[in-house]
Amino acid sequence: RGDAAPVVVQADHERLAALFDGLIDNALRHGQAGESVVVRVRREGDSAVTEISNISPPIVPAVVDMLFSGTEPAAVGDSRGGLGFGLYVCQSIAQAHGGSLAYTHEDPFVTLSVRLPLAPAH
Repeated sequence: RGDAAPVVVQADHERLAALFDGLIDNALRHGQAGESVVVRVRREGDSAVTEISNISPPIVPAVVDMLFSGTEPAAVGDSRGGLGFGLYVCQSIAQAHGGSLAYTHEDPFVTLSVRLPLAPAH
């Protein structure tokens, strides 16, 4: 929207690009074929929140825990490719910038939300 103030974070642009590239790639790879990936950015308090959503069945809770812990990544690989290690790396990048990565499922959407602190106002 033209009337919205920019959402600015202070971050290493290469790592942030890798974070969002990884999340969008994940959504494209694991989402329902032919469906869009939706990316939303908003200000929430003192954070910038970016949500990447795709149509997909929910991830089994035990698998979500493994994806975010970085343990046994090969155990969660599937026929669509990937070793299941990407979300752990994305989470690590978010945390290194003082933020977080979270998973939710609201039928039919899987959403990965990145929360990063806003840059100080100048």
